[in-house]
Amino acid sequence: MKARQPLDLADLPDLLTLRDAAEAVRMTVLTMRRAVKSGDLPAFIPRGRDPIRAGRGQGYRIRREDLQAWYFRTPPEDA
Repeated sequence: MKARQPLDLADLPDLLTLRDAAEAVRMTVLTMRRAVKSGDLPAFIPRGRDPIRAGRGQGYRIRREDLQAWYFRTPPEDA
């Protein structure tokens, strides 16, 4: 069995979709959507996106710093 590589989120773009965020932290999109809906993982819907589709997870964007803070349970750098 191959050893897992440590997560390096520094190479990610500043804004991520739910799918990109899920792939980065090796979780499912459903897990990410649940974290956003529960308020544990901060996310926003960009202007101009359909709020109904965004409610299904197709429009959310997550800041890299927020993803890192949520995944490693640390406060964001700007807080």
